Amino acid sequence: MRHRLIRFIGLITAIFFILSSAGCGFHLRGQHVLPPQLHYLQLLSGSPYGDFETTLRNSLTLIGVNVTRCNPAPVTLHIMSVALYNDVPTIGGSNQARIYVYYYAVTFEVYDDQHRQMIPPQTVTATRTIIVNAGTALESTGQLSISIHDMQVETSHMIINMLNAPAMFR
Repeated sequence: MRHRLIRFIGLITAIFFILSSAGCGFHLRGQHVLPPQLHYLQLLSGSPYGDFETTLRNSLTLIGVNVTRCNPAPVTLHIMSVALYNDVPTIGGSNQARIYVYYYAVTFEVYDDQHRQMIPPQTVTATRTIIVNAGTALESTGQLSISIHDMQVETSHMIINMLNAPAMFR
């Protein structure tokens, strides 16, 4: 009998934590639910097949958005620019590690089929710091390509979060 009571209390506690985390707006990463107006949108970019655009398109498709490149849609997500840049690494002796700081910035805007701005031009930025041991070339580590991909995913999620803002369709 006591064993059943302990299991019951454990079950109630687990349900409480699950419901309380859902009540505060918590959701699993990648589990965005966009408003119905955004279930069909045009993705416009100067590089429609670029790495970032492909990552963003895949992220949108995974959450149920029908993305078009050339057909008119009720909403257009215009990627105005994508830039990767870095700070000059610290210069030290040949036996010191080098620190590289990379930034990935995406500028975008959103407008409707009447070309009325829904989101004015915004820039989202992701940052990564890479530390490379002395005597090692950054390119030989593979860290840069992994970091770039991670920043592309992060900035695409930032854009999706902005599309999901409550004030978007008031």
